[in-house]
Amino acid sequence: MAINLKTIKKLDRQQMYESIGDLHLQCQQVLSESNLIKIPVSYKSIKNVVISGMGGSIIGGHIIKSIFNDQIKVPIELSSNYTIPSYVNRNTLCIISSYSGSTEETISAFKMAKKSDAKILIITSGGKLKRLAEKHNIPGYIFKPEHNRCGEPRIGLGYSIFGQLILLKKSGVIKVTPAHSFVDFEIAQKNNVPVKKIINEEGKMMANCGKYKGMTTQECREEIVKDMKKMGLIEKIEDNYEHSVAICYRCNHVIEPLTSDQWFIDVNKKLNKFGGKTIKDKTNEVIKNGSIEIIPKRFEKAYFNWTENLQDWCISRQIWWGHRIPVWYCNDCDEIIVSCEEPTECTKCKSGNLKQDEDTLDTWFSSGLWTFSTLGWPEETDDLKKFHPTQVLETGYDILTFWILRMVIMTTYILDEIPFEKVYLHGLIRDKEGRKMSKSLGNGIDPIEMINKFGADALRMSMVIGNTPGNDMRLYEDKIKAYRNFTNKIWNASRFVLGIFEEKGITDEPKIDYDNLSNADEWILDKLNKTIKSVDENLMKFRISDAGQLLYDFLWNDFCDWYLELSKGDRQNLAVLYFVLKNILILLHPFMPFVTEEIWSNLPGQKELLIKEAYPQITDKKYSWQTIDQIIGIITSIRRMRSENKIEPAQKIPVIIYGHKSTKDIKKNESDIIRLARVSNLTIEGSGEK
Repeated sequence: MAINLKTIKKLDRQQMYESIGDLHLQCQQVLSESNLIKIPVSYKSIKNVVISGMGGSIIGGHIIKSIFNDQIKVPIELSSNYTIPSYVNRNTLCIISSYSGSTEETISAFKMAKKSDAKILIITSGGKLKRLAEKHNIPGYIFKPEHNRCGEPRIGLGYSIFGQLILLKKSGVIKVTPAHSFVDFEIAQKNNVPVKKIINEEGKMMANCGKYKGMTTQECREEIVKDMKKMGLIEKIEDNYEHSVAICYRCNHVIEPLTSDQWFIDVNKKLNKFGGKTIKDKTNEVIKNGSIEIIPKRFEKAYFNWTENLQDWCISRQIWWGHRIPVWYCNDCDEIIVSCEEPTECTKCKSGNLKQDEDTLDTWFSSGLWTFSTLGWPEETDDLKKFHPTQVLETGYDILTFWILRMVIMTTYILDEIPFEKVYLHGLIRDKEGRKMSKSLGNGIDPIEMINKFGADALRMSMVIGNTPGNDMRLYEDKIKAYRNFTNKIWNASRFVLGIFEEKGITDEPKIDYDNLSNADEWILDKLNKTIKSVDENLMKFRISDAGQLLYDFLWNDFCDWYLELSKGDRQNLAVLYFVLKNILILLHPFMPFVTEEIWSNLPGQKELLIKEAYPQITDKKYSWQTIDQIIGIITSIRRMRSENKIEPAQKIPVIIYGHKSTKDIKKNESDIIRLARVSNLTIEGSGEK
């Protein structure tokens, strides 16, 4: 909407307020020195321009567009909400404008433009965006708000180019309603603009709106436009632009921000208990000094970016469910009473006419008490002494600055200690195409349906393997199905071994005779030793996916595919079979608790639950097993050649092996090669022609 400035000049301030209600209008000076803003000569070869910023607010996208329209004849696109279109490339000029210069959106837009190899021009008030421009040698303009002769701010009037003053032009009129806009409220706070509430809790205009009193916001806007037309204030109305409006997710109606009395936690107040430091200082300190470790470490940057810009925390909510604010008001003398217990009389006038605050505490306030309130606090219980601080908190990275930060605030303040030692952050679960799961897309996976179809163990394993700290992962039915097959493999292999125990009459855990082990026995015991050690190391370093993959490979490849096959017949060592299966179940239990617990209950001699078992210990035995790896390699090579030559699995073939120095060891395992490679006639010689 363009406003006729000449007509505005004919009205004094009172006339404007009376004509348009109590909406705060501020004219921007028609500036004449806009020619100081120039596109750098090196950017003249660009094919298109994208203006990413705050739209028609402080540095209006249209204002910037009007300046550069006179300098370059290429398409210019306004991109709202600090987004950078996907088509941006080295032939694009991205003009990034920001009032504050330090928001996450602004920095994200800068990084996206930089990654796209686009040319960049910065217009900002300073902050991190200015520092990034200087660091990467990006040209730009720095602006600072000016004031008129009455000392009132002219929002966005003056700009200085890294020390040199520049002025914008044709900015027209801007409406500022600090009580009903988050952006305008921030502007008002920085420039001492009065905050006047004109919309009530029913969404209607208040008594201070004159003739517009009682109208809904939409009705009022329409009437104001009509009145401005009658007064000749509107030059033209443009509808061909996008405008971001907050919509209620429940009823899809427009949300009108309001100012109201709320309860806050002052995060900038210096506290004696913190040695003169603030809550904000303390939340930074426990991460910087290593008291709390965030995994992966790169999320510390997001944490500090939030805490260093932390504002007073509003802890009151206008909802029905939650912990009620422990504040009472005296209806006779207006005294405010804060108490853990419900008071019976006013502490000032002794009246019993009290009313409790109807607000509830912010959900994050209540959940911020979790680490110690679950252990019996405020009583000094044994559980609190033993388990607090907790060792590891596991949660999604998307609530790092909501839940985790609040727990740090609450625990350091109340208990004067950290809530946990480590924070492990997992990523988001996405669908097969990498899209975020949502109701609108209909691409979500129902865990109950997957459990009924494939089992809880398969679902758990599919969400562990391939999931690395802080990174999103894709989850789909085929992946879950694959780990159902793995679950079946565990079950079938275990039933095979348990069947042998039953056949041989094993009723208790047999002891291993380490002086009477075959090469296959020593090979699998050494593999088990290395697996225990590697899984333990990975778990301690929070490489949970790697630990799961190691167990998958050991069970499927080493134990099932090779050891069970190599130890069939009269060479079966029941004690080694028992020992390896027992430790496999213990190692797999944290990943797949249900199937392993069921198998464990059928293992001879085991009377306690598997969950109570201690982690397996590495044995100090030295094993000699190198021959087995060689035999496995020979069998694998024969199988591969059979496959390459399309020989039917049932058909046996003659094989000649030249063993050289290993001939003697190979002959010891001749029967295994014949059986597992399906060989009809095996010849093993020291050397010969190929």
